Amino acid sequence: MKTKTLIITIAALMLDAASATAATIATSAINNPLCQSLTVHVFFTANGRFDTDNVFTVQLSDMAGTFDNPVNIGSLNGTTSGVIPSVVPAGTPAGTGYRIRVISSLPLVIGSDNGSDLVIKMCNSIQTGAVRGSPFCQGSTVNVPFTADGIFNAGNVFTAQFSDAMGVFDNPVDIGTLAGTGSGTITAVIPYASPPGSA
Repeated sequence: MKTKTLIITIAALMLDAASATAATIATSAINNPLCQSLTVHVFFTANGRFDTDNVFTVQLSDMAGTFDNPVNIGSLNGTTSGVIPSVVPAGTPAGTGYRIRVISSLPLVIGSDNGSDLVIKMCNSIQTGAVRGSPFCQGSTVNVPFTADGIFNAGNVFTAQFSDAMGVFDNPVDIGTLAGTGSGTITAVIPYASPPGSA
């Protein structure tokens, strides 16, 4: 009886090992370029058996495309193919040779990378702050604060734009400008021809 139990146990272990060996992960292609601090959606294909407690993790290489010290930038609990929202860390050095791959925890599988070099750069962004004083009258002055991240060239001009009454910017109206390369506040004027609205 002991011999049979041992044989069954060994057979079960061999089956588990075979399942783990069969598991693979392929990371899909990723569009260039990538921006620091912004989200990239990483698609991957998982084949084989993965444990219910498995975690898929997205890893970012160094700027040379090597994974000697990968940076984890996103994760997803699961057992099948999917997409993992990931964030390129702020302060990641700009470069043109990065790669991204997906790995798993149960079993431990190192997936293939995205297949081509990725460019990471600092992308400029502008975030408009809260504009206080509503409701506004036609012709009234408003202060529009904003935060500018990134590198803006000398001679740059920031422009405040006014939407339509529905809050849509299909045909925005320029209502104020500010020359500069960093965050600030634009003094703007509500157009006299603006129809009433609350959007």
